[in-house]
Amino acid sequence: MKGELFLPESDKPAAVLDCKIAEYRKPGDPDHSIRITYTYQERGKKMIELHKDTPLRLRLEDGRETSVRLQYQSITPDGRIIGVLRVVGEWS
Repeated sequence: MKGELFLPESDKPAAVLDCKIAEYRKPGDPDHSIRITYTYQERGKKMIELHKDTPLRLRLEDGRETSVRLQYQSITPDGRIIGVLRVVGEWS
């Protein structure tokens, strides 16, 4: 699923991502965590890895939007950038 990642106070996407959503639940625990794995489709000139502790805004192609934080980012042996975003807000 395509997603656009926005830096705070910005209306222009900092990156266009190919996202996969994963939900983790512990049995009997009402709290759960949602992680989004991604690879870059398009990358802007801003380095989002410098905003690791800043809430970013993610808008998916189906219209859903949420607040996320960069949890992990790495470069694969073939040169692609992959990573994990942690959802910290509610979906709207």
